[in-house]
Order: sequence, then structure tokens, then C-alpha cells
Amino acid sequence: MSRIRAWLILALIVGQGLALVTGSLIYDNPVTHTARQNWFMANREWVIGILLGVLAALWTAMVARLVLRGCEGGFAKLKAQLDSELSRQFSDLMATRNAVIFGMARLSESRDVTTGQHLMRIRQYVEVLARQLRKDWPKLRGLMTDAWIADLGLSSALHDIGKVGIPDAILLKPSMLSTAEMAEIRKHTWIGGDCLYAIEQQLGSSNFLNLGREIAYAHHEWWNGEGYPFGLKGENIPIAARIVSLADVYDALTTNRPYKPAMPHEVAVSMIVKRRGTQFEPAVVDAFMSVERQFDLMRRALSSEESPRVHAEAA
Repeated sequence: MSRIRAWLILALIVGQGLALVTGSLIYDNPVTHTARQNWFMANREWVIGILLGVLAALWTAMVARLVLRGCEGGFAKLKAQLDSELSRQFSDLMATRNAVIFGMARLSESRDVTTGQHLMRIRQYVEVLARQLRKDWPKLRGLMTDAWIADLGLSSALHDIGKVGIPDAILLKPSMLSTAEMAEIRKHTWIGGDCLYAIEQQLGSSNFLNLGREIAYAHHEWWNGEGYPFGLKGENIPIAARIVSLADVYDALTTNRPYKPAMPHEVAVSMIVKRRGTQFEPAVVDAFMSVERQFDLMRRALSSEESPRVHAEAA
């Protein structure tokens, strides 16, 4: 609209200017009425030309205004169509991406009898926990945007993707593991992290792949440095892994296993609190205590009658 107004104002200025010039030429000469008539008769072609020029300028401005208005309307319609198509394609791409990621995670659970409820619970747990942590610690708000938390929830499904490389005899063993078996099962963190790193090298870095890699590598690290595989300590452990670690342990504690029944919610909460400052970051435990009732509700809503057979050390 501003462009159209500019054209119209320009046309009016040109028209007024030409009209003034024409009037000045015709009426400002100090001659008699007869002289004026004689002058007009002698120069009528020139005067008529000026008047026609004014009319042409006004006509051009009107046409330009109509053309611009039509073009702007057409461009706006085309832009709206392109925006709609791009939005649809982006939504389709994100849906495909999410489905592929969840499918990869389910592949890692393929030797388990669970129906994927474990992955859904973990996703909801970490998203609720991250939002509470952001609320408790304003300094994290720059990092933990809504998009970051959504990617965290999605990436958390990949935390145990490395289990695909662990032999069934160890992964599904219904009793305590030996020292050698424990060392073998701990390799699932390396396998999963390396797998996602290789994908990053092919596809390029992205937030959800970066988070998935950090989680796969470090979700068994302990706040006091006694975890594995790197023995990371404190804030050297990625924040994403610190959050998933607590959510994963809570789910393992409250899930039936062949060699142990599911613990009641209250018992699981008590055990997590006792590990505050050792296995878990204090701030993450404090955030968990603020939302532990939500954890219980989500656990009940997504509970399953089936008993996961996978060993707890790989959970």
C-alpha cells in the first residue's frame, strides 16, 4: 500500500506541476485579451500537447496503481501458498524423523517383551523433569527452550540403542551378572554413542542427534564420578544425560523384572533421594521431588502388564 500511495502522490505532483506551467504560460504574459487570443491561436498545438501530457501522466499513475495492486495481491496469494506448502513439508519431515527415531529405539528393545511403554514413560519423565529444572534454575532458561526440551524427550528414546550389540546371554540373564558380564554389558554406552556419532558424521550435526549421542554415552555416569564409561564427574556430565539418568533409574525401579518385583513409587522416590549428590545431581533430585507425583501419575497411565526381561544394568 505504501508503494501505491507513493505512485499516486508522484502522479498528482507531476500533474499539478504541468498544470501550473501551462497556466503560467497562458495567463501570466502581460498582454491584452486580444493578444492572448492571438498567442493561443499561434501556440495552441503546444498548449494542447501540455494538457495531453498532464492527462497522460494522470492516466499512467492510475494504471500503475491498478497494476501494483494486482501484483501485490497475486504475490501475497502466491506467498501464502508457498508458506503453506513449506509448513506441510516441514511437518511431514518432522513426523518422519520422529517415527524413524522411535523405530530405531524400538529396535534396541526388540529382544524385550515390552510394547514401547518404557520409551514413552522415559520421554514424558525427562520432559517434565527438564521443565521443572528450568523453572528452579533461571540460568538454564537460555538453554532449555521448549524446542530443546522437545528434542530431549525425543532423543531420550535412544539412550539404550547400544543394547543391540550386547549378546542375549548377558542382556537377558535372569540373575546377577559376573564381573566379566558386567564389563560386557557396560559396552552398550560405547556402542550407542558411537552409532549416533557415526550418523552425525553422515547427516551433519543437529540438536536431537547431539543430545542423543550425549545421552547414550553418559546416562550411566554418576555425579560423584563413580559411573561409567568415562568416569565423568559433576557438571562435566552433559545436562541431558543427568536428567535422563534419574528418569531411567526411576523407571527401572518401578518396573517388574524376572528377578525382582516393581518397587512402589514411594520406595523408588526414597532410594533416589538417598543417591542425591552421589549418583544424581542434587539440583535434578530437587526438581524430581517437585514433580514426583506427576511421575507416579504418568507411570500408572503408561503401565504395562508385561515384565521386561532385559537386565537392569542395561536399562
